[in-house]
Amino acid sequence: MAELTHDWDPEEREAFCSLLTRFNSALSARMAVPGVPGPETQPES
Repeated sequence: MAELTHDWDPEEREAFCSLLTRFNSALSARMAVPGVPGPETQPES
């Protein structure tokens, strides 16, 4: 991550990391719920 954000301001890096952490937490929580279909079980449109 440091290689990709080396030219970012510290505030930008902190905001990005905070949002990424929230996203990963929400995704993990969703994946842990039984009965929620994953993308491989969704019908094709």
